[in-house]
Amino acid sequence: MKARIAFLLTLSFSAQVYSGSPPQDEKLLQSLIQRGVICQDLTYEEQQEALRIYLNKKAKKHPDKSSETPASTSCIAPPKQ
Repeated sequence: MKARIAFLLTLSFSAQVYSGSPPQDEKLLQSLIQRGVICQDLTYEEQQEALRIYLNKKAKKHPDKSSETPASTSCIAPPKQ
């Protein structure tokens, strides 16, 4: 009986964790758009691609060189096809 309760509690908590991820992406995306990091006039799909590009660039930065790189003046947008 205790194992069933533990399993159900674990299952319910894990569902809450996974269900909370997309709104965090949306909050991050809106924040980056407001700051001018990601261009405003993009479709939803283009915004998602721009967010992916931003996160990839952020992940590739070296921590010791982050203070040396000047801030980019243009916003991020995926290439037009």
